[in-house]
Amino acid sequence: MNKRLLSVILSAMMVFTCSGIVCASNDTSEEKSEVLEIALNTSEEEDLSAFDNQAAFDAYVDEAFENGALPTEIEIDDTDNAGATRYAKRLSGMDLTLYKLLGKKVTAVANGSLTSTIISFSIADMGLKSEYTPSELGVSDNLYNFTTGQYTDECINAVQHKFAITPSKIIYGLLEDCPYEMYWFDKTYGFDVDSIQIQVVKRSGKQYLQLLGSYTFKLPVAKEYSYAGRTGTFVMGATPAKVKTAITNANNILKKYENHNDFYKMLGYKNEIGLLNTYNMAAVDENWDYGNAWQLIWVFDGDKNTNVVCEGYAKAFRYLCDRTKFADPEVYCTCVTGEVSHDGEGGGHMWNIVHMGNGKNYLVDPTWCDSEITTTPSNDYFMKGYSTSSKVTQKDPSTRQSYSTMQYSINTPYGATTYTYDFYTIYMYPLASGNLYLANSNYQLSSPTSTPKSLAISGLKAAAAGKNKVKLTWSKTTGADGYLIYGQKNGKYAYVGMTTSGTSYTDTKAISNDYNFYWVFPYYLDANDNMRPGACAKYVYAKGVCPAVTNLKASSVKGGVKLSWTASAGAEGYLVYGIVNGKAYSYLGMTTSGTTFTDKTASATQYNYYWVYPYYKDASGNMVVGLTGKYTYGRALK
Repeated sequence: MNKRLLSVILSAMMVFTCSGIVCASNDTSEEKSEVLEIALNTSEEEDLSAFDNQAAFDAYVDEAFENGALPTEIEIDDTDNAGATRYAKRLSGMDLTLYKLLGKKVTAVANGSLTSTIISFSIADMGLKSEYTPSELGVSDNLYNFTTGQYTDECINAVQHKFAITPSKIIYGLLEDCPYEMYWFDKTYGFDVDSIQIQVVKRSGKQYLQLLGSYTFKLPVAKEYSYAGRTGTFVMGATPAKVKTAITNANNILKKYENHNDFYKMLGYKNEIGLLNTYNMAAVDENWDYGNAWQLIWVFDGDKNTNVVCEGYAKAFRYLCDRTKFADPEVYCTCVTGEVSHDGEGGGHMWNIVHMGNGKNYLVDPTWCDSEITTTPSNDYFMKGYSTSSKVTQKDPSTRQSYSTMQYSINTPYGATTYTYDFYTIYMYPLASGNLYLANSNYQLSSPTSTPKSLAISGLKAAAAGKNKVKLTWSKTTGADGYLIYGQKNGKYAYVGMTTSGTSYTDTKAISNDYNFYWVFPYYLDANDNMRPGACAKYVYAKGVCPAVTNLKASSVKGGVKLSWTASAGAEGYLVYGIVNGKAYSYLGMTTSGTTFTDKTASATQYNYYWVYPYYKDASGNMVVGLTGKYTYGRALK
């Protein structure tokens, strides 16, 4: 038990003391007693040692992703306390009231809508009045002896009965009933509370008990969720916002492919997951503790610096499938684990099995489909059947128990890859169930029932659009249901993305040190809802740098020339070059704030010529210079 909580426990009895001082009042008809804080009643000590922040957070994320949104409130039906959650059934009076009030705030902290964990409730929030008569307390007229400066025993007993609070029960109750929402709470640091205060006033010879202040919980944030990244703080960091962003991004992917057929939904999911992630080699090589690199958040959070291993890829693919209403109700996806090997290399792995409406199962390995893993983009691990199969006997490494499992060989252009289910997978999906048997051929889309339409792209253009961004535009293709975008970067040709609306697409992963090459293929969905791509005869190219500034102007000012321009997308600063005083083209200066620059070296007798280049800095701190447009010119005023 920590010192903070222990100090609360040591104040167990409702003891009231005062100095005997009678507080003066401007109103001679009113006297006031000493103001005292109601001592905390902590009749029993609760053990918080079993609470696991990481496990609670993982479960909170799972719950949030399952519902497609962050929880916004702990639901407690307290009608006669019958519908309250398990621990709450043991609470009553002010303990139950504060349990419900704090439960709502705890959820707000968990989902990021409340950042401070110093949480106060007013007397009105607690359903109390600010003033009580002796009869309302069930005592005689005397609450306080203004001569001796002592509260009466009746008053002490009445306050203890009516307003007693056991904060440890409230906190433990929330940890027990709502552990997921409490993932951020640092149980090792303990907690503090500030109680409400009491005071007796006498007016016209009658005494009244007043409640003052508020009841405040001070709940420290665990180090990994604190805004400061250390213990003992009371402000949340950005974790809830990241969870919310991840759910939003995942939902956007679902919406993006909702009008596609079942096969292309899954193809789109696999591609999107690959575009969002680079395999997290550091998590494996540096033996990271099990955490987000194996989970969903870092797949969909939109942060290029957070990436996952195979388990994250497989869970993300299944999540999207689980939240999809497939046209064929027989389609579903599972995650399986085991060993994978290719050219003598491999190890433990997680991948997916997809059951299609034809009653057959197919292998989907979104990790090895990722171009960062295979080094060349393809669907060679998507909707695959086996080339050879065998039943093998293995031993569980932990129990040494022998078991029969299936081993499948998958053909790819890089040679055969072997997948073997482990003991856990066989335990979850016994071979007799048939859930693990793969089809002996790859999944094939049905043939079209009509002659394909002839589609072609036209008017394709590419332009720099900012930091690692290139924007593509093209003319609308009559009859197209959407467009597929492919590109070549650093000599590697790969799928980039797709759009089902509009005639533009921005690649947010463009390289800046060389040209990115792009092709856009229009497609339509045939009578069987199969995607039929058209042609793209011409490629375009651009670098992922800042576009040229616009509206560049030069104004004559005393002693120089003032340049002004409209900001360039993604620019962190601007470099100014020119031909001044008839000298050679050279660097003149730069600015990191604003969109103006004054050249004090400008000639007043001949024209000076200027170019402005936007720039940003890459992850290594190197300056990446963008494009420049039309020059401008001017002369200084004498």
